[in-house]
Order: sequence, then C-alpha cells, then structure tokens
Amino acid sequence: MSAAARVDEVEKRLAEQSLAVQRAEASAAAEATRVVGRIDVLEQSTTAKLRDATELGQALRAQVAEVQAHVAKLDAANRLVSALQAQVTTLQARVAELERRPKLSGSGSSRPATCDEMEARIEALGEFRRKGHGSSLARAAGYSCVEAKAVGYSLQEAKAAGWAFEELRMAGYIGAKGMTSHDFLDRHQAGCSNFAGLDFSGEDFSNMVLLKCNLSGCVLEGATFDGAQLTSVDLSNARLTGLACSSWRGARFSGECNFTGTNIRKLLSAAELKAGGLVSGLKTTGYSCSEAKAAGYTPSECHIGGFSFEEGRGAGFKHNASYWDRVKSWG
Repeated sequence: MSAAARVDEVEKRLAEQSLAVQRAEASAAAEATRVVGRIDVLEQSTTAKLRDATELGQALRAQVAEVQAHVAKLDAANRLVSALQAQVTTLQARVAELERRPKLSGSGSSRPATCDEMEARIEALGEFRRKGHGSSLARAAGYSCVEAKAVGYSLQEAKAAGWAFEELRMAGYIGAKGMTSHDFLDRHQAGCSNFAGLDFSGEDFSNMVLLKCNLSGCVLEGATFDGAQLTSVDLSNARLTGLACSSWRGARFSGECNFTGTNIRKLLSAAELKAGGLVSGLKTTGYSCSEAKAAGYTPSECHIGGFSFEEGRGAGFKHNASYWDRVKSWG
C-alpha cells in the first residue's frame, strides 16, 4: 500500500473516531439534561412535601393545644365537683346531727313542751287564724298539722298548705281506714267495684271515670269530684257534707245513680244535676218532682228519675196516667 493510501486510511479512521466521540458527547449531554430534569422534579416534590409536612405539624400542634385546654377545663371541673361533693357530705352530716337533736319546745329549749306552752301555741295560732291568716302562713311559721286542725283550719286549707297525706291522717283530718284516690283508681281499673264504707275524706276524684261502683256509706267529706264521670254509682248513705263539703263542679252522671240518704242537694242544685245529665235516680237526691220540673226536667225524665204519676200531676204536669206510663219508653 502506498503512503497516500495509508494517509487516507488514517484520516478515515480519525473521522470515524471523531464522529463516535461527537455522538458520545451528544448522548452524555442528553443524559445530563435528563438527570438534571429529574433532580429538579425531585427537588420540587421534596419541597412540596416538606411544606405539607410543616403545615400538618402546625395543625397537629394546634389540635394538641386545644386538647390540652379541654383537659385543663375537665381538671378544673373535677376539682369543683369534688369540692361540691365535700360540701354536700358536710351538709348531710349537719342535717343528720340536727335531726338527732330533740325538737325545741314552745319556749325554745330542747326539752318537750309543757302543757302550758302547748296551750299557748294553740291559743296564739287561733288568734292568728282569727286575724285572717291562712294555713300556708301558719305552716311556714312552724305550726304543725295537728295544731292547725285544733284551731279549726279545714281539710282543704290544710291540703292547700302542703301538709303530706300522712300528716293529714295523723292530725285526724282523714280517717285511718280509708285509701287514697290513686289507690281507688288502681283497684277500680283492676276490676274492683265494691268500696262501701271506706273513708275517702279529702281525696281528689277529679276527672275520674267511675263505672258501677259501690260507694255506699263512704265518708266523702272534702272529697273532690270536679269533672268526674259517674255511671251507675251507688252513693247511698255516703257522707258528703260535714267538716268540709265535697266539691262536684262539672260532675257528669249517667246510668242509675243512687243518692239515697245523702245531702247531695246541699252541694248541687236540681238544675246543676240536670246539666250533669242525672236522670235515673233523680228522686234519690231528695228533690221533689216540682223542683225537678222547675229545673227543666221533662215528664219522661221525671218518670225515669223515679217519680210517680201522682207526683207528676202534683208538680203540674198535665198528662194523663196512660201518657205518664208511656213516656218512660220515650225517654
């Protein structure tokens, strides 16, 4: 091979090597650019994550501070509750101590009151009542239910003052053989109907429904039947008036009610009985047929109420005997 050919060969190889170097440099530059780009992306991502982590840390610190504040409040509340419980315990002990002490007499000493002191208290309470002061004020002044009864406060006044049921019984306002109206209602709703002879003094039967009950001979002084519904109730010989008259405002009647031997006419007029719906058993109230007619009762109602034809004619009804006999079916 000639020298010129060798030179050409060398130049060719140098050119190829130069081209390879250029390609390598271009590839390296591209790789460097790619790596730098990835580094930038990672740097941005890391910065964002650090920022989020910082914000999260701040939020967590705020929540921790809030929880700590709540804990502090709970601790303070617990300390207050403990202090109050200690005060309650102290007060309970004080009350127990006071209850163990003997009651003061009228003179203020811790011995039982003498007869003279008790009489002086009763006399003072009597004067207190005569001046028009009510039972509630008497109770607030320290007088007992027994003393209130001794000077003449009525059962309804004693109940209004707030004395308990047992205090009323102990004072003699309510007989020991009776039961409460709530007991009555429970037993009546359970099917019991015979309550004859019991003492219901001062009890409240307002708005109750009494169906076919036997209340004959019961003591009902001061009892309240306002708005009650009485259907076929036997009240014969029941004591309705006396120490304190019972109240019957708005009472309603149906079926055959029996008031024989009672003073119901002192509590309800014939017109009020008619307004309450009483027909059958009307004669047992003690009103005459004339009084019933004056109150607005019709011939048929008087006949159903127990009055005879002769009583009807005497009251001024003009119908004949056959009509009087027929009006019952019309009523």
